[in-house]
Amino acid sequence: MDGSLWTKFRQGCGNLIDGIVTLLYPPSSSCPLCRHEKPVQELLCPACSYLLEMWREEPHCLRCGRPRSGTGDLCRDCLATTPPFRLARAAAPYDGPFRQAVQKLKFQGALLLAEPLGQLMAETVLAEPMYTGVELVVPVPLHRRKLRSRGFNQSSLLGKEIGNRLGLPLEEKVLIKERETKDQIGLTREQRLANLRGAFTVDKPQLVKGKSLLLVDDIFTTGSTVSHSAAALLAAGAEEVSVITWAAGIN
Repeated sequence: MDGSLWTKFRQGCGNLIDGIVTLLYPPSSSCPLCRHEKPVQELLCPACSYLLEMWREEPHCLRCGRPRSGTGDLCRDCLATTPPFRLARAAAPYDGPFRQAVQKLKFQGALLLAEPLGQLMAETVLAEPMYTGVELVVPVPLHRRKLRSRGFNQSSLLGKEIGNRLGLPLEEKVLIKERETKDQIGLTREQRLANLRGAFTVDKPQLVKGKSLLLVDDIFTTGSTVSHSAAALLAAGAEEVSVITWAAGIN
């Protein structure tokens, strides 16, 4: 083949490959949440960063971390019933690009999103002094049928990133979801609590006995999932349970 033709051929193939790689793996200068352009040295684009700062400045319940109204420190639900966990915080609101990101991770298998989401969750833990002393990361489990169907547990993926960034061990199989439950979407708070009652158990309780645990889940709405999970861990001998989720919303 003529040298000039060979050069053009290689350039053409290179452009095609570059295009495919860019399509499958957007450049690092794009925001992982909304895919808009961002400064290379920043994790998020200016718009997503601004929304995140607004979220952090909103008044939140000191116990569960959800947005609250009024002048008190606790939300209505935490005033009515003290949850079993020590505290819960969310890295982002369950809205806009933050909601879309976790849905892409959870339902579309966009597994690469676990890294930036987990990084922001780890930063949330580091920014809250009440998390000091946590010793072990425990993800909220899926029932074995759902795990087989989905192929992964998004809470485990997030927990792995958090553990790596905080220097904490991850124990994926200590908390077990024994009973398959209905989808929580569309259920009232009371129905969610009833739906999950008795669903979680602890295997090898010696792994959590006397320890301060960091329970990881993707979304906090009513808090029923993390409440039942935390209660099971405490019943197995855990000293205390703190919760971190990617997103939280108003029930």
